[in-house]
Amino acid sequence: MLIAATATETHVESVDLDAVWKDSYKYVIAMPANPKLKTYNKLQTMFLNPKYTKDNTLVFCLGGNLSLTMEACDGRVPVYSFLFLGNKDSEIKLYSIEKLKNADYDYRLIPKKID
Repeated sequence: MLIAATATETHVESVDLDAVWKDSYKYVIAMPANPKLKTYNKLQTMFLNPKYTKDNTLVFCLGGNLSLTMEACDGRVPVYSFLFLGNKDSEIKLYSIEKLKNADYDYRLIPKKID
């Protein structure tokens, strides 16, 4: 995995992400390394918004949080355990994601505000 970040976007080259990628994906939700109960509640609240669906949203978490994150998502979106964005903050992070064509990196992620 190769990551390059600026203040406004992150570029990623990832074989793991390539393996699960669908062209319909628009959003990535990155769970914090040490989520609290309120974090899982916030995640569940996000899925009340019809903007985030199984077809357009991925959730990434660290391995130790996989089962709790999957439970919170309740099958509404795919959840993967990747050391992907290194979200060490205490809050959920939301990104728009696009697969790049003919670029040094495979994907571009742009931070978004959570509605």
